[in-house]
This record gives sequence, structure tokens and C-alpha cells, in this order.
Amino acid sequence: MKTYKFKNLKVGKTQNFKVKISDGIIKKFINLSGDLNKIHTDQKFAMRYGYNKKVVHGMLMGAFYSRFIGMYLPGKYSLLISMDIKFNKPVYLNDKITIKGKVVEKNSLFKIVTVKIISTNQSNSIVSNAKAVVKLNE
Repeated sequence: MKTYKFKNLKVGKTQNFKVKISDGIIKKFINLSGDLNKIHTDQKFAMRYGYNKKVVHGMLMGAFYSRFIGMYLPGKYSLLISMDIKFNKPVYLNDKITIKGKVVEKNSLFKIVTVKIISTNQSNSIVSNAKAVVKLNE
């Protein structure tokens, strides 16, 4: 876990991590969320609507964004205030996702930073992006 304090964060600071979307991760997310929508669980159903495979839950990407804020940038002292997530392309089982974020704004009065996050797959296609507003509690 990173331990950036507000005074040490500079606009332009970046961090990243990678994750492979495994069957185990998907099953854990389904058990936690209870989302059994067929687009996520039925191959034939997903293909009928033009997808290559079952589509990974968008909010699983949201969970990875939570990990990014809480563990990487800013890390230990962060409290997520808001997040705006966009889903650009579907994510599938076995995709290798790189999640990279960058501090784009700082508010010194309230110790708040804005972090833009971009997620790409193994083909370097942007699958999702987000804007997170984060308070630092130090």
C-alpha cells in the first residue's frame, strides 16, 4: 500500500497495476454482488447480442478502481468522495487489464485530489476510464 500524503502528491503523479480477469475473480464478484444477469453468465446469450464472450461486470472494473485509489494512488490516507466511470469496450474472461491513474488536480483547502484513471486491455484498447475525487485523511 502506498502512503502518499497530500503535500507529497504532485499534479502529474502516476501509478499503475495489472490484473488478469480470471474465472475465480468473476465468480467471487458474482457471489458478492448477486448479479446473475445472463450477459455475464450465459455465453450463448451474450453472443446473441453481438459480444464475443460473456461480458465481465462493469462494476468489477469499479472494484479495481477502488483498489487503485485505496492501495496505489493516493493509497493509505484516501477516502473516495465520488467516481465517474465510463465503459468504452467490453472486458472478457482472461483479459489482461492495465489500470493507470494520474493526479490531475489538487484542492489544498480541503486536501482533495482528482485522479483520472484509464484501463486498457492486452491489445492496448481503452476498455474503461474514470475520474475519481479523493479526500486525504492524514
